[in-house]
Amino acid sequence: MENKKLNNLFISLAILVTLYLNYLILKPFLSPVLLGVIFSIVFYPVYLKLLKFTKGKKGIASSAVCLLVTVIIIIPLIFLTESIVSEIISLYVRIDAAIQADSYKEILPFLDDKTLQNLYQKVNRYLTALQIDTKNIFLNTLKESSSYGISMLTGSIKNLSLFIVNLFLMLFTMYYLLKDSNMIAAEIKGLIPLPEHQKERIFARLKDIIYATIYGTLVAATVQGLLGGIAFWALGISSPVLWGVVMGLLAIFPVFGAFFIWLPASVILLIQGSYLSAITLLLWGVFVISMVDNLIWPLLVSGRAMLHPLATFFSFLGGIIVFGPIGLFVGPFVFALLLILLDIVKEINQPERVSTGT
Repeated sequence: MENKKLNNLFISLAILVTLYLNYLILKPFLSPVLLGVIFSIVFYPVYLKLLKFTKGKKGIASSAVCLLVTVIIIIPLIFLTESIVSEIISLYVRIDAAIQADSYKEILPFLDDKTLQNLYQKVNRYLTALQIDTKNIFLNTLKESSSYGISMLTGSIKNLSLFIVNLFLMLFTMYYLLKDSNMIAAEIKGLIPLPEHQKERIFARLKDIIYATIYGTLVAATVQGLLGGIAFWALGISSPVLWGVVMGLLAIFPVFGAFFIWLPASVILLIQGSYLSAITLLLWGVFVISMVDNLIWPLLVSGRAMLHPLATFFSFLGGIIVFGPIGLFVGPFVFALLLILLDIVKEINQPERVSTGT
């Protein structure tokens, strides 16, 4: 009995040590590997359809999915980043010109309106008495923000070789995870000390949460950002790509939404006297952009289990802070895993409830 305890202790310690060593080995590649794992899960239904189309040829189906991800996500993302950098640089130049001229007009020309000028002067009179220089605070904040955006995005472009390596590693991970998905799933299930029906229930819930959160939230947000950007471009509003991306990002978070951008833009157009453009953007925002959630969400989610809006908010926000841009995918995935682990605890503590189906 004593020998058995020592053996178990030794094996447990050996597993912990080897897990830590493997973590150190994989640490430099965690980002592309995690993306590979998440994209494999998200595009697994596509892989299954291609597998049927190729008559069970796993290698060809996996390669086709990797090519599809490259074409519909990676390549457009590269062009999008290039456009955003260009528009941020343009905005930075305008902000710098405004600071040199000590004027808002380069950035906010609608402030030429007499009513707004009078309102601004009244408000600024009280703020000046409090020794608050609103003009410099506003302009310098915008300049620092755009400067940070330029350095972050251009830094990503300069690390082109690192990007290519990470892209290869992500696609390489995706290829084998899809190709050997049945074997990998069987191995993972074999490590879980639960009855088979409980394992299936856990994996089904994990899949539902990931699909509902990533498909439902990210796809809907992408469509809202695209529709908003198209509207800005059609109406001649500056930096449509940049504002489209901002609207898409805001649409991800339950507390915010794309209307934080298109609604003030409509008001600005109205103040400038562009009544037709203002009404057009307002109607487009209310009846097209805002309707995306009502149309796309039920279509993609269709009754699947999903994260609570509060969990969704913090999973996206915390994911971005901890993991960077890939946190949009990693954050919800980690939260979903936590819910699955909690489900495992409930399954273990209430076996009789599960067995009776209540």
